Amino acid sequence: MFLDWIAQLKLLQHDPQTNILAILPLATRKTLISEITTYLHPPHGQPGPEPTLFSSPAHVKWFMEVLGQGFVLPLEDMHITTDDISIYSQWLFEPSHRPVAVRRENLDQEFFQIIFHQFSLLFQPRLSRLPPLPGRPGSVHSNNTTIATMNSLTLPTTLGIPPPAISAAGPGIPPSAQQSREAIMALVIRHVELCKKVLTVFTMAGRTLGSTFTRDTWVVLLKVVLGITDHLLREPMGDQGRNGLLNMGDELCEHFLRVLFELWLRSNIMDVEMWETLKKCFARWVHRPQVIQQWNATALALTHRSIRFLYGPQEGIDMVNISVNGFNIGLDLPHEFVYPSWHRMIYLIPNPSKMSPGNSTLAIMGIGRIIDAFHYIGQTQQPGVAASSPKLATAPDGNTLLHMFGGWLFEACSSSSQDGRSEAFGILCRIFCKPQYRKPFLRTYIERFYAALAIGLRSDACLPTILMNSTHLFATDLDGVRMLVPDFVVGIKMVLPKLSPDFKCRVPIEDLRLAAIKVASTIMCLPNHFEKVSLKHGWDRGMQGVGDAVAGGEEQLIKVLYAEEKTNDEAGNSKTPFTALKYYILELLLTSLRTENSSYNLRYLLHLLNVYVIEDVPFCPGLVGTVILTMQLPTDVVLTAFDVLMDFVGLYDYVKRDSKNAARELVLSLCRYVDTLLSSGSL
Repeated sequence: MFLDWIAQLKLLQHDPQTNILAILPLATRKTLISEITTYLHPPHGQPGPEPTLFSSPAHVKWFMEVLGQGFVLPLEDMHITTDDISIYSQWLFEPSHRPVAVRRENLDQEFFQIIFHQFSLLFQPRLSRLPPLPGRPGSVHSNNTTIATMNSLTLPTTLGIPPPAISAAGPGIPPSAQQSREAIMALVIRHVELCKKVLTVFTMAGRTLGSTFTRDTWVVLLKVVLGITDHLLREPMGDQGRNGLLNMGDELCEHFLRVLFELWLRSNIMDVEMWETLKKCFARWVHRPQVIQQWNATALALTHRSIRFLYGPQEGIDMVNISVNGFNIGLDLPHEFVYPSWHRMIYLIPNPSKMSPGNSTLAIMGIGRIIDAFHYIGQTQQPGVAASSPKLATAPDGNTLLHMFGGWLFEACSSSSQDGRSEAFGILCRIFCKPQYRKPFLRTYIERFYAALAIGLRSDACLPTILMNSTHLFATDLDGVRMLVPDFVVGIKMVLPKLSPDFKCRVPIEDLRLAAIKVASTIMCLPNHFEKVSLKHGWDRGMQGVGDAVAGGEEQLIKVLYAEEKTNDEAGNSKTPFTALKYYILELLLTSLRTENSSYNLRYLLHLLNVYVIEDVPFCPGLVGTVILTMQLPTDVVLTAFDVLMDFVGLYDYVKRDSKNAARELVLSLCRYVDTLLSSGSL
């Protein structure tokens, strides 16, 4: 005798010898159940039944048949159901109170299984419609309409316009109708609380009695919990506000998930068919964010525990600690179970790109935490242990992580969920920025990564995440990584020259600009290295202008590189050489001096300009003078600016070559900064 949905899932089969009281009328069943329940659970102070009452297994099963019917009573009889739960809880957790026949004939396992079966009946929703508001004047209605419920619960109501939300108590509702509504809500809330109580009983049974359970008892418990969970969580969310239906799945979702995942892991279940059934059911729940959150926490906890087993006591954790929404569960699981359960838990989730945008983002974020856990291996320095590169080499290489998650991540990079795309790009950038000590990345992964980046760098939603996670990308020596330089120039140009980005950004603007500056620092020397190498066709697709941010300075920047541009035109070269990027890089650096508000970022920019000028001044007439005229800086970076100008003094031959006034401007700038330093007491 159990919830019929469990049988429909083919988890358990109904026993035709049970549920014999279901054919009786409700009134007869209610009377019988009430009397038996009161006899077995008398009011406080009254003696309980004699132990000889349960002298044979047949007697015990008869009483349990009656008690089991208490879990299907209508809502107004939940006080009887409450006592039935108390009776079974006492029998479960206090062995001395169990029926004598169960203890004498060692029938504990069958006894446990019957209780678990019958508890599932409580999770059948009873109320399917709330009483509607009274009809408008002149409408045809009945004053004694039956509310359809799963257990023939009838309440007087009227027939009229569709009901509003439960909490709505608008004007014009008769006191009797409002009282009926409040009474129903009180009953529904009580039903939900009883369901939570039974879920707690399931959990405590697994914790306190699990060591005594046989494999069959564990399987029955898991199938019951899985069946009731699937019965309610597969339903759409939020039906209550739409058509008056109470969605118990919404109320119990987090409780179901906590209990199911704890019991599943605590059981050490290795049965492949059971895991496949869980996976099939799980796919029907992923429209609920709580399901993805529970998966994130459970998969991450198993990952940390697996890392401890794989990489030694300095890594990972010594327990499977599942933490979700303030609830923490610690499980001490054997390594022979952790490995397969970790693998199956990771792939329990379907393809994130097939989920709703919000849940897809949650799933991708969970994958990112798992990958970050592997990246953290070797980063913890233990006292007295010397750091060494072989320690880092024990971490899994990028190919391994991409074998596990690459398919999902690359597909997410082209999904319709902008937040999910952004998260996927960030994860991929972190993977490819990690040094590879054993094997280089497979070419197929590199090609897919570069193709995705070329698109992502032109996306407002993805650009911030890419820049924040790729500051070391060009230092990794990846095969062909320098072919991405033009794409990064286009992306950086969407951030740096502007007072603020034209798109919504979830990271602090100063941090985003600093990341863009750092990426620029890794690519600004490459145009001179590749010189005449041709840029790919359409490399400047999506290139944005700097607008009014460089008013008065853009013409001078063009003049600086005019000679080189003219040389290219005279040569009749129809293809754009790599050196053409120098113009855009210098433009980024100079215009950023005008738009940057962060002192730290300004100092960083000044150092980059110093390096750029020293390297490129032989090829760019007027470069020093242009930089000097652009350096109108606040007092808190004056000392850094002074150091830069002092380095320019060593370039006097080029300064004199380019312009007679450049030397004068250099001296005047030095004098102004000296005066500022003296005024501020910094010199």
